[in-house]
Amino acid sequence: MSSNNRFPTSTNLDFSEMDNASISAHHWKIMFISGMGFFTDAYDLFIIAVVMTLLKPLWHVGHWKRAS
Repeated sequence: MSSNNRFPTSTNLDFSEMDNASISAHHWKIMFISGMGFFTDAYDLFIIAVVMTLLKPLWHVGHWKRAS
């Protein structure tokens, strides 16, 4: 491999094709999957607090007692 091909030059940094491309079904699929990942992560953090609040009196969860 020659040293000229390792570093980007002005000829291979032309992103005009990507800039002018329209949104395809693949883009929508990626946005949907990432959005669902964010939703499930946020829902997980929310539901843990709700469930622990409801289960605390049933399981008698409280402050740790010092063993003596």
